[in-house]
Formats: sequence, structure tokens, C-alpha cells
Amino acid sequence: MAGDRIQRALAQAQQHYHAGRLDMAERAASPLIRRGQGPLGAWHVLGLVAMHQERVERAIECFRMCSRLSPKQPNFHYLLGKMLAMLERTSESIESYDRALKLDPDHRQARTWKAAVLERAGRYDDAEGLLSPCFEQGTADDETRHVMVRVRMGQGRFREGLRLAQDTLANGEHTRRIQQLLGFLIGHAYDRLGEYDLAFDAFERANAMQHEGFDLDQYRRFLGDLRRVLGPDSTASIAAQTTERMVYIAGLPRSGTTLIETILDAHAEAQGVGERADFQRLVERHAMESGGLAYPDSLDGLPADEATRLQRQYLVQQDQRAPGASRIVNKHLKNWHHLGAVSKIVPGSRVVWIRRDPRDTCLGVYMHHFSPRAHGYATDLRMLGAVYREHVALMRYWIDVLDLSILEVPYERLVRHPESWTRRIVEFAGLEWDERCLRFYDSGRVAATHSHAQVRRPIYTTSVGRWQRYRVHLGPLNESLDGSEGSDSVD
Repeated sequence: MAGDRIQRALAQAQQHYHAGRLDMAERAASPLIRRGQGPLGAWHVLGLVAMHQERVERAIECFRMCSRLSPKQPNFHYLLGKMLAMLERTSESIESYDRALKLDPDHRQARTWKAAVLERAGRYDDAEGLLSPCFEQGTADDETRHVMVRVRMGQGRFREGLRLAQDTLANGEHTRRIQQLLGFLIGHAYDRLGEYDLAFDAFERANAMQHEGFDLDQYRRFLGDLRRVLGPDSTASIAAQTTERMVYIAGLPRSGTTLIETILDAHAEAQGVGERADFQRLVERHAMESGGLAYPDSLDGLPADEATRLQRQYLVQQDQRAPGASRIVNKHLKNWHHLGAVSKIVPGSRVVWIRRDPRDTCLGVYMHHFSPRAHGYATDLRMLGAVYREHVALMRYWIDVLDLSILEVPYERLVRHPESWTRRIVEFAGLEWDERCLRFYDSGRVAATHSHAQVRRPIYTTSVGRWQRYRVHLGPLNESLDGSEGSDSVD
């Protein structure tokens, strides 16, 4: 009877998952897992749900258990590798893909996604070698073609990449995601070829395909709530202990956050943990557990013992992320939202605010594919300008009212005077000087962000003023940014 009940629950969970009812699928499968034990099917469904909800660490936990329970099933190793790659755990990811390919040398998805990891690492020829058999055998699907376009771009073969992307879109039907990704790559190919009008047209088309609307008024209300609850009149208490281990990088996408993290990660006593959303999940989970008030209202009147408990829970997790590191560097793209909460729960933390010319920043976002759930403003130039202004205003507010050490770094000055600013950043982090911070590009680290290629190179200045190539197309952005301060005014 128990076996029948389990099978019915699994069938229900799978039905919910395939119908897109992810929360219901999770509710159906979760009771089947007890004390870390449960049937393979439950772990599989929970892993798939977590993957689609971008809860990467939970997905890793589930797929790792799947691969242990069914070690000869290549798909579980492939799924595990895919999630590990998202957390920049490159060697582990490749090992998982290799296990899948050993079990099934023709596993196209494992071959494709391993090639994607190699492409991110700058190993373009190795990636091409993995993908070429798929083209020769006629088994290359849209994802394989997408990765090969990226490889061609990395090899500097822009015309070939452009043709492959265009030919792919011209033949057959494609998911909206593939159309968007290839559309952005077409734009980048035209950009590298100096054909800027065609590039902007491609970016505009790609953004139009994923434009889902962005409620700016609601967003402003949220930012106002942050000021009200966590500003100078806050009734939230501060955790009993201070810590200097945490360094948060604050900045919008495409502003240089990956560069700052990579510089500090090169230091012998520091470790970057990428865009982990650990702190955001901490305060969101606290909100769920504390009577139903949404964050940040959930922190209003936060007792000191509760702040201390949250700090302890968070720092234990960070110790696991970066054991032995004197400084743990987090570059989550919503860090700037949470600095008020950081000042209460992790007092003593340091913040590096990287700020770039607003037109270069906003154009850089517009030229890339971002999750609409996390960055719904990214597809609209007017909204990008408005969010940039809100970002600067909130950061200026935090600097004025919080008891946090915040270093403002102007991107343009960093790239023009890399040694002096790198020394300043390292000193601010409370670290002794380490020459490796100037040679961060030699570290071998693979970033899982849009900046993965840039941080494999020495600092360069060619992206400064990039917006000027697209000047004639940026009217809506300029109107929205009117009066915004540029970053180069900072000494």
C-alpha cells in the first residue's frame, strides 16, 4: 500500500511539473523525502523544479542524489553538470559531463553544455571539437548551434558566427529563448564588425521578444520601503557581533562588478563567491517565517537576538562557501537593495560600489540577455534610465545614513589607472597588497556571467564611451537619464 501511495504522489508531482505548476509539483514531491532519503523520482522532480526556479544549489543537491541513486543514468550527471556550471564550479561541472559522456558518448546535451563551459573558459578549439561531430552527423539542435555561434565569436570568426545564427533562425521554428539568444549574438557580431545600426536593430528585436513590462511605480515603492524600514529611524536592532569577513560589491549589471570580484578573488586571502543570493534568501526566508510580512517590513523592530541568530546562520553558510578565506566577496546584482539589512545583520561588512557612465551601463544591459524575473527593466531603454537613477539615489542614501564602510569606485578611472585603484580596493578590503590582484586574468577562474571573456584579459579601456557608437538610437535613454551624474567625476 505504501508503495502505491508513493507512486500516486510521484505521478501527481510529475503531472504538475509537466503542466508548469511548479509549486504544486514541489508540494506533491517534498513529503516523499525524509531525513535526506527518498525515491529517485521525487529527487528528480524536485531538482527540475529548483532548476526552473533558478534555485541552483537546491537543484545541485537533488541531481547529486539522483546520480548516486542511479549512477548509470547519464542524464542525471548531465543535469548536475549544468547546475554546477552555473555556480562557476567549472572542474566539477566538466567531471559530471564527462561521466555522462562516458555512459553515452552521443549524449548531445552533455556534449553541448560541456562545450559551453569550455567556451566560457576561452578553450574555443576544444569546444569546437566537441560540437563538430553534431554538425557532421546532422544532430546539431538549436542549443548546439547557439553554443557554436558563441565559439565562433570567441574565435574572432564573426562573419561565420553571424551566418550560422541567421541560417538557424531562417530555418524551422524555434523557442522564444533561442530566438532571443541568437538575436543578441547577431547584434554582437554586427557590433564587432562595426555595423552599429544593424547591431542596434538586432538588439532591439531581441529585447522586444522578451519585453514583459516593468512596474516602475511598484519598484519605487519597494525602494521607499527599504529607506523607511532600514534608514536612520529604523527600529531594527543590530546583531551583537561585528565581522570583517564579508565584502559586498554593489552595482548594476554591466557596471564592472565581475571585474572587482575577480581582482579581489586573485588575492591569496580572499575568495569570490559570485552572484550567490544567500543574503537575499536569508531575509526572504525570515519574512516567510515571521508572520507573513513581506521584506523589508519583516525586519521592522527586529530584536537583537534574532539579528544575531540570522547572522550566525548566514556566516556558517559563508564559511562553507569559502573555508579559510579572510575575505568573502559577493557580487550579487541586488546587493545594493540589501545594504540596509546588511548593516543590521552583518555589521562590519565592507561595500565596494562600482559605478560606470550611465549610458555605457544601460546600453551594456540592453545588449545582453537577462532574466526578466530578476531584471524586468532590462529590455526597455526608458526603464533602464529610470532604474539607473534609482540605483544612484539609493546608494547615495545608504552612504549618508548607514554605518557601513562604502568605497565608491568609478569604472572609468579604474580602467585608466588600474594599479592605483586596485591597491586602493585591496587596502579598503583590509588586505595586505598581493601582486596577483593586478594579474587577475591569469587566475584561470571562469566567471558564469556575461563578463566571462573580459575578465580573462588585462584591464582595457576600449569599452569606455561605447555608447557614442549608438548615439542616434539612445534618445529614450538620454531623456530618462537627463541630469544623471556620471561616474568619472569621482576622484
